[in-house]
Amino acid sequence: MNEINTTPTKLIVIDNQISNWQSLVATVSTNTAVLVLNAQSDGVYITNE
Repeated sequence: MNEINTTPTKLIVIDNQISNWQSLVATVSTNTAVLVLNAQSDGVYITNE
């Protein structure tokens, strides 16, 4: 029996200071996790969680 793997195999990190960042998120493939950073985020800390 074939199983469908729904675990993301890629990670895209987007800074929400980029204009129109939502359009980038909308184009991400289904096997990709998206992490949107804001000014208060520590990207290094968050990706190590």
